[in-house]
Amino acid sequence: RERVETMAIAQATLEESENWKKLLASLLQLGNYLNGSGRNGGAYGFKLTTLAKFESTRRNGVSLLHFAFKLFRSQGIKIVEEVQKDLKLVSKALDVDIASVNDVLTAYTKSLASLESDLKDYKEDSETDKKFCQQLGKFQKDALKEVNKTKDELDECIKKIELLAKKYKEKGEVDVQKFFKIFDDSGRILRKRS
Repeated sequence: RERVETMAIAQATLEESENWKKLLASLLQLGNYLNGSGRNGGAYGFKLTTLAKFESTRRNGVSLLHFAFKLFRSQGIKIVEEVQKDLKLVSKALDVDIASVNDVLTAYTKSLASLESDLKDYKEDSETDKKFCQQLGKFQKDALKEVNKTKDELDECIKKIELLAKKYKEKGEVDVQKFFKIFDDSGRILRKRS
């Protein structure tokens, strides 16, 4: 469950971070200003993978991203530091192996189904056996509810991440880890330049 919660926190952070949105909007404005009325000017947005271009676009040895950060600081805007805090939470989600989480949940489900079957077949010869089976049966039902709840939370989290990726205009099948990696890479670039 902890791994699913880590992903949910990362998704919610990306969805709700006003600082991240302000940073992207500022970078978009800066890019539009520099591109003027050219082919790339007047853009309404950009793909997340374009963030790397803000780091690689240089003039006089200074990247566009570094220039933007200097501009923010000169105006007393602490947006970069706030975004870095938000992106640290996203970086934790990279440690979550979704396939492994699914495998564990499937194994738990099978084990609990097997336990339920064994309890049905068990002959209760004494009052102690009966109490033991009742307690184990309660455990099995409660554990299965928790496993199913965690599966549902994982599915919901993945759906929310896919919707968020579409908001950022990422196309096709969404690889959750690659999506989080884009943000993690952005965070590394921010830490490097701040």
